[in-house]
Amino acid sequence: MRKLVSISCVVVLLCAVMPLSAQTKIGVKGGMNISNMSITTSGITMSLSSLVGFNVGVVAEIPIVNDLFLQPGLLFTTKGTTVKLQSINMTERLDYLEIPINAMYKFKLGSSSKLLLFAGPYIAYGIGGKDSSTGESVKFSGANKDFNAFDCGLNFGPGLEVGNFQLTAQYSLGLANMSPTSVATAKNNAFNFSVAYLFNIEK
Repeated sequence: MRKLVSISCVVVLLCAVMPLSAQTKIGVKGGMNISNMSITTSGITMSLSSLVGFNVGVVAEIPIVNDLFLQPGLLFTTKGTTVKLQSINMTERLDYLEIPINAMYKFKLGSSSKLLLFAGPYIAYGIGGKDSSTGESVKFSGANKDFNAFDCGLNFGPGLEVGNFQLTAQYSLGLANMSPTSVATAKNNAFNFSVAYLFNIEK
């Protein structure tokens, strides 16, 4: 958790000290997640299905050159999966604080609309969640933890900008192994559909 807080502070400071222009924007963002996990393990057969969740937070948009922008953010996001193991059905909901840092290119479609293409890394830290089979909170720390807390991966997708609104469809590919055991691997992946509203920052 300290590591994520430190990185969050660095992102905030970088945004604060970078020269602002009339194109620099900040805003709010929220939307729906359709998440799942890719799990590999030996000797156990399980069926996984998607879990619907949400994301909400703040973003900044910083111009780099011409139509290329940097868009960092700080989000609360839910991920996880629904597991069917023999006769048991359970939902694992994982709550994260996530920092995406996307490079975004804008193609003009008209006077007030633009096509967006973006990609970039994200880092995340597990702060909570729930196991439906036990009714208990998901543990990200301690000797009996359910998942590793640190997650990272890649985001990419298209979007549409109309005025100050941005509508985006994103795929998040998890690269970190969330399993705390050596006999299994578990990685997050998710589709995100979000809407952001950005405010201009004046000089």
